Amino acid sequence: MSPDELARVAPAFFEQITDFIAIIDATGTVVYLNPYGHDVLGYPQGTAAGHSLADVVHPEDLTRAAVVMTRIANDDLAVAITPASYRVRAYSGGWRRIEINATAVGDGDDQVLCLVGRYSGDHELHEDVMDRLTTMSPSIEAIALVPDFGNWRHPGMDYAVFYLDDDGLPQAAGSPALCALGGLDSPDTPWAQVAKEGEALLAPIGALPTTFQARAEDFTEVWGLPVPDPLHDTCAVVAFARRSNGEDTEIHEYALEVMAKALRLILVWRQQVVSLQRMARRDPLTGLANRMGFWEGLTSELTEGKLIAVLYVDLDGFKAINDRHGHTVGDGVLAEVGRRLDTVVRPGDVVARIGGDEFAIVARALTDIHAAVAIAERVIHVMDETVAVGGLDLQVGVSIGIAAQSISGYEPDELLDEADRALYRAKSAGRGRWHVFGGGERSE
Repeated sequence: MSPDELARVAPAFFEQITDFIAIIDATGTVVYLNPYGHDVLGYPQGTAAGHSLADVVHPEDLTRAAVVMTRIANDDLAVAITPASYRVRAYSGGWRRIEINATAVGDGDDQVLCLVGRYSGDHELHEDVMDRLTTMSPSIEAIALVPDFGNWRHPGMDYAVFYLDDDGLPQAAGSPALCALGGLDSPDTPWAQVAKEGEALLAPIGALPTTFQARAEDFTEVWGLPVPDPLHDTCAVVAFARRSNGEDTEIHEYALEVMAKALRLILVWRQQVVSLQRMARRDPLTGLANRMGFWEGLTSELTEGKLIAVLYVDLDGFKAINDRHGHTVGDGVLAEVGRRLDTVVRPGDVVARIGGDEFAIVARALTDIHAAVAIAERVIHVMDETVAVGGLDLQVGVSIGIAAQSISGYEPDELLDEADRALYRAKSAGRGRWHVFGGGERSE
């Protein structure tokens, strides 16, 4: 294409417009890319011409692009050509997702395609977020992307997110300088106030606690927006801090709103996923861990290489109660047994219902086997009391088998099997007893 012809289809305003504009000839070669297009893709100005579409369009998008180009070239426009997203190779070798529309310009051999598009960092970031959500990546990975929604609009600015992770521990992501001022676990931070009160805060540093002022040496103003966190029934916070030489804070309002929307989506997704995961690991009758939850708890503890024990707990005489009084009463007994077991274990121990009237306890980080025996003694004692269900006072005892280990990598099923064999010995000795695999048993 001659300079005169190029000038006809690429008027001067192409050089100024902040849209991606490219001209492609009949061979599929780029003959023009405007300055904004060079900036988006990172090409030095004037170096994009001469590249083939096959070189710059992602292979997975190339076939679709070729179909559209052919339709336009053949004037096959019975169905309107509408904008579509294409991945275009950047100068660095990565990809930029650009929403592009195309139209034919000129006639015959002189016909070229004019591509008009817009790069949206939000679009790419949303795709990155959705990729992590749909591949079930840890939620912390998706949340870490939220500050980028602000930074792509205002590069180098101080954006951050303050939130509780899946386990309820305070976390922060984004500007290192902003995160270093403290998070939701620091009561003097504005983020802790926003999370607690659920109200947005825009304040000069001087209006904040003096301890926070002392840490915020180069910041003059902070802004925090609350985002409801349904998993923890509290709020997370998207935040911005203005430096002494920074732009007016109000310019960042839209960026914070976009960050808040993205974070809200992630937190709602997280709550639904975590709830489903917890339901899948919970026994609906007792509220304790089910067999799956027990195995996961046991396996995770075994990898620590510390002394743990499995207590296999079986109810004595439960079948007679179930047969005589029915399943409703039987279910009430099981629910009460689960409640009592949960009261006698230590924080961090796993209590599970792994069968009809069979329960198990993973006692973690033990000092010695006597600590596991102490838990067994408490279980037997608490079950000596009658169980009141449906107007009946029922006597339910327990027998317990104990197996312990302290070798990292020990097979979980072997440990449970040993506890099961110890349970058999306890029942054979008269019930209402405990027995340690390879050790002793409770005497009357």
